[in-house]
Amino acid sequence: MDPAPCITRMQCISLWFVFCFFHFGLLRAQPEETGMPAGIKAGLQETRIPVCVLPELNRRVLQSEDSLKDLNKGSFRFGYNHFLNCNPSNSGLWISLGTGERIWRIRIRCPLAQTLNLAFSNYHLPEGARLFVYSADQTLVLGAFSSRHNHPDKEMGTDLIRSDDVVVEYDEPAEVAGKGTFTIFRVTQGYRSFSYDRSFGQAGSCIQNVNCPEGLAWSNQRRSVVCLVANGNEFGSGTLINNTASDGTPYILTANHLGKPGGSWVFRFNWESAGCTDPASSPSVLQSISGAVPVAQNAGSDFSLCRMSAAPPSSYLVFYAGWSNLNAAADSVCCIHHPSGDIKKIALSKNPVSPGLYNGADVWQTGLWTDGCTESGSSGSGLFDQNRRIVGQLFGGPSGCGVQTSQDFDYYGKFSTSWNNDTLASGRLRDWLDPGNTGALTNNGFDPNGLLVKENEAASFEIYPNPGARLFIIQLKKRYNPLCFDLYDSSGKCVLSETPDLLSGDCFQLNLENLPRGFYFLRLKTGDTVSSRKLILE
Repeated sequence: MDPAPCITRMQCISLWFVFCFFHFGLLRAQPEETGMPAGIKAGLQETRIPVCVLPELNRRVLQSEDSLKDLNKGSFRFGYNHFLNCNPSNSGLWISLGTGERIWRIRIRCPLAQTLNLAFSNYHLPEGARLFVYSADQTLVLGAFSSRHNHPDKEMGTDLIRSDDVVVEYDEPAEVAGKGTFTIFRVTQGYRSFSYDRSFGQAGSCIQNVNCPEGLAWSNQRRSVVCLVANGNEFGSGTLINNTASDGTPYILTANHLGKPGGSWVFRFNWESAGCTDPASSPSVLQSISGAVPVAQNAGSDFSLCRMSAAPPSSYLVFYAGWSNLNAAADSVCCIHHPSGDIKKIALSKNPVSPGLYNGADVWQTGLWTDGCTESGSSGSGLFDQNRRIVGQLFGGPSGCGVQTSQDFDYYGKFSTSWNNDTLASGRLRDWLDPGNTGALTNNGFDPNGLLVKENEAASFEIYPNPGARLFIIQLKKRYNPLCFDLYDSSGKCVLSETPDLLSGDCFQLNLENLPRGFYFLRLKTGDTVSSRKLILE
């Protein structure tokens, strides 16, 4: 619908800053490669493909185990791991396409599965070969996976696909015939009432979505938080973290107790609600990176630092979080996380933290949470201090929706201890996050797209309506002169740059009728001041 004509400052309706990462059509993952499976392009029927049917689960046993496991702040188990040994030499079906290219396919069916995700061992593809995983009805496609996903441990994992019946397809050009290797060694059956799911909508009702008003001041930091899939069947949280070189090295800080990162780990970005309330169904975003190399871990502060196999592309609009290695108690803290593997949430405490020990680890104990809490699946999420810098990552604690007030706190492994509490680089953060050995005590965040909202400031304007269709009102919080703006699409490309006319008071009208639907980034500039917000065109 169209908004009303531009009106005065007192009449304008204020909306909070929202992020929307919806995608329509075929789902895509691991964005390094594009393209369509040759089997789909050739119109090959799925009925000829050999089928591997996985056994039914004992759900009663799993539910009993989960009821106990969920009491802890460890990872959140969403699925059951089936272990296989399927590869192009011992299963599936090869088909020649007549152009010299041939494809190998196998179908995996898991009745009643809410989702499926796969892990491959002995994975090494030559240049030009591509691997896909897609639903048997050909509506959902993961891939292409290629030689870019070759990993030192020869493992590779996929994000979750919402289907109980999938096809694995390997497309091999004639010039690399017989050179590719891989084995499907694990298929994870999502069983906990998913729709991305048990995750989606499963977090406690007392925990706010990150795009609620409480998240306004954390518009940069929330772009650094990931939902990670560890060990095939568990959700955790992590944070994309900056180094002193601000060179975009894709380090993820998470918890040591989640296990050793590797090629089959998957890191999902921007999985969140567009606004404060939960959407009616799970956001269909699928922005993920597959694989990571562990670089440092230490149980003394329960930290793990890994380097993802690739940096997030510009379309992900990520932020590399800053940090502080000072052993100083924060006055107030914020945690942005994925409790129970749900869409991104936020917890805040206006109370200071205090030092302590938890299960033998050096930790910060938060003051009582004043807004929200954490759950299993929040493990590994960063703790931000009042300066919006990471000072720890979640180890555990008793907080939760409905607990006694006296128990509404948590324990975070100290970043200051993780920094230099080991004689080896593999057991500390210093060597990786300060590669130039500058001796920095703090480090600010880094925005690779240059769309930074100033630290410690909320954006200086509002957008109404947002989401909206065609016409938008941009309401300034104060009058700027001169003023210009740039509008960026989801790939980071500038699609519009103008000096607007202020029609009435401190607002102007923006007409986007000639642009396609999707999300955009509006950046206002005046002098040395830059302020940015997400805009959603329906």
